[in-house]
Amino acid sequence: MIRVDVIRTSGREEVHEVPPGIAAIRAIHTLLSRETVDVVNVRDGRLMVVDDEAWESETVVHPGGAIELVARTPRKPINVKATALYRAVTMPNDHQIAVDVAIVFDADLA
Repeated sequence: MIRVDVIRTSGREEVHEVPPGIAAIRAIHTLLSRETVDVVNVRDGRLMVVDDEAWESETVVHPGGAIELVARTPRKPINVKATALYRAVTMPNDHQIAVDVAIVFDADLA
């Protein structure tokens, strides 16, 4: 079994034990109630699994043809704890995590 920590937008934290391998991925999807996810490397051996559709987004086409997807409105409340973790390991920015997240050790998913 591997450990999966879930941080809910409410601030509640949960610890789950799930089977290893592909079953772990399926369990994380179930814990987050999502079919599509994105992963943030928190650079200490852990991964933060987040909802891939957390924000209402707008496509912006810049002069010269560059395309940017800009997050506009969160679909869920901001997850303060997950946002703090995200900001601690990324370049300074104002992005916020607006979903429940799962934290798992990268080695456990290998």
